[in-house]
Amino acid sequence: MVVKAHPSKCRSDSTYPTVAMASIREAGMKSALTDRLQRLLVSSRAAKCLAVRRVTLDNQGKKTAGVDGVKSLTPEQRLELVGQIEISNKARPTRRVWIPKPGRNEKRPLGIPTMHDRATQGLLKIALEPEWEAYMEGNSYGFRPGRGCHGTQETSRKSCLSDVLCALDVPRMHGETRGTS
Repeated sequence: MVVKAHPSKCRSDSTYPTVAMASIREAGMKSALTDRLQRLLVSSRAAKCLAVRRVTLDNQGKKTAGVDGVKSLTPEQRLELVGQIEISNKARPTRRVWIPKPGRNEKRPLGIPTMHDRATQGLLKIALEPEWEAYMEGNSYGFRPGRGCHGTQETSRKSCLSDVLCALDVPRMHGETRGTS
């Protein structure tokens, strides 16, 4: 049975499993329950709708075509894509584009996956991210959602009372004293 819904109505109804996984992981338990919740998310229609919405409407690269040449999808095509998402070991070929390296005359390769593969990756991200975000160190900032260099700077500012105090403490931490070389 296929349930028709407008893609804009596809919201994050999958918040309960993600919150449950995060709380289980924070408690230090990795259990079969997290695996079941991840399987539930992967098979959830709401999570699939959310993944397709992020890839086709919210993403900055939404108009970038993969090897299949699909640049944008109509609402009907988005719903069809929601029904087609399945987790498998086979990915479609990527389109290879050579982009310039900043500040150099060299170029580097960039592989652009198809819309279907991007939606599948988004679905897996929705399922896996809550568990690993709860597992990560609280003060790590690299390549994590909602984190960036400004958060790092703010944390550094809060951990040191002043820049002068930090400058004075660094030599002491390394066992150095003034006047020795």
